Amino acid sequence: MKKTRFILGIVSLVSLLSLIGALFFFEFFPSNQSHFFSFDEKTLADLQELTIQPFAVEMEDKECFIESYGAIKNNPLATTLAIEKAIKDCSSFGKGGQINISAGVWTTYPFTLLDNTHLYLEEGATLVFDTNLSSYKETDLWRFEGIRAFMTKPLLQARECQNVSITGKGIIRGNRASWDAFVEKEKELFSLLYRESERREKVEKRTVFSFPDKVFRPEIIGVFLCQKVLIEGITLENAPRSAMRILMSDNVTLSDINITTEALDGDALVLDSSSLVRVEKSYFSSKNGDGISLQSGLNAEGRGMDEHPLKMVLVQDSTIENSKNALSLDRAMSAGMNRIVVKNIQINNATHGIYARIPRGVGGELRHFLFEDISFKAVSGDGISFDVVSPDELIDLGQKQIDDTLFLDFFFSRITGEVEGRAFFLKNFSQENIVNGGMYFRDITLNSKEKSLLDGLSETAWENISLLVEEKGKSIDVENSNIALFSSFSCGEGKKAEECINLLEGNEEISF
Repeated sequence: MKKTRFILGIVSLVSLLSLIGALFFFEFFPSNQSHFFSFDEKTLADLQELTIQPFAVEMEDKECFIESYGAIKNNPLATTLAIEKAIKDCSSFGKGGQINISAGVWTTYPFTLLDNTHLYLEEGATLVFDTNLSSYKETDLWRFEGIRAFMTKPLLQARECQNVSITGKGIIRGNRASWDAFVEKEKELFSLLYRESERREKVEKRTVFSFPDKVFRPEIIGVFLCQKVLIEGITLENAPRSAMRILMSDNVTLSDINITTEALDGDALVLDSSSLVRVEKSYFSSKNGDGISLQSGLNAEGRGMDEHPLKMVLVQDSTIENSKNALSLDRAMSAGMNRIVVKNIQINNATHGIYARIPRGVGGELRHFLFEDISFKAVSGDGISFDVVSPDELIDLGQKQIDDTLFLDFFFSRITGEVEGRAFFLKNFSQENIVNGGMYFRDITLNSKEKSLLDGLSETAWENISLLVEEKGKSIDVENSNIALFSSFSCGEGKKAEECINLLEGNEEISF
């Protein structure tokens, strides 16, 4: 009996010493197989199944032809008054009616849609905003670069209303050349507005930015605090700055629209602090700005003063081309973004594909993003380019509060094509005030001229990846990253992950 107890004691001691030895070994000599992290299939499936139902217009069988209200071609005053009368008439009629813009060129001044009004442009109709800027002195509460103030209002706006639409096969044309003279002063004016916001001054006490001395160039279409909105079939062109902004609105469908803008710093489409937004079968081009910009307020504007995150957004089956940055996560992200799905997108002739340049400390929780079935063609810069601690002189000097920015559960799936720069440029994710976890890459085939960079990623999985690089050597540098799993990763025929990935300083638990 004593002998048996002695043997059992020896066995237990050996087992304990073996366990301690194993823990010591794996602490200082980690395995090349990660037991702590794998692809998050459940969250990916949830995002792939995200459905946002398109909004179906509700209206009575009533049509209001602007000619019947006194509209005259080439007479902007008469046409504006006629459109306003038709809007008021249709809005008062049950579930509303349709304001018809007949074929031909109609010149107008700014106007605003009301509840239950539906602007319809016949094929061959062109609505042109007049070049006489003295008629654009009216201001309204609006947002510029993530901060609100009273400023020149959008040329065509829907404000605090529901069940509205802009449809048809016609064209809405801005008057960009008339506003170009104000470009140079915008940076100075925004600096003033930013300082007022950081001091948390009430919106009503901020500077009023109006023609002719303090001007922010307006959008063509602005939708603010609205519900149940449909914009379908129309073409927007020649915007003074950005072409369309959807701001703090819910249940919005944008379908089969065509937007082209060449204004400096002008974006084709801005989705800003809104929810339940569906964008589909559309074309976006912005020569000097972003094709689609995602925003939710900058610094104090998005934290406490007016927290409206951007959430539940589906962008699909569309083309973005001839843009500076095709799809941008803007620095104005302080209220956060959640459940953003972008899929089946063709990106052509862009400087960068999916892009973010974010100053330190702007805050915002960015969670549950999916980029799937994205194709790059003639991209002169990077395919996926995030610098999450990017120098920004104005923001860095004026910040009153520093908050963490969170990047959690980002999925990149089925991405193909060629880029002139780097396939991936993911930088500064290990810096102070940045929290990241769960970045997943699957079924990606990209050709690039320069090798990629992964800097500071935490909990990242790469599966079935092919990166071909013209630059000699390995295809990707990895530094300051931890808990990274590379599975089926290649950079040329017969080359395994170890031959493709250059492990630099600061990495922990990198597995192949």
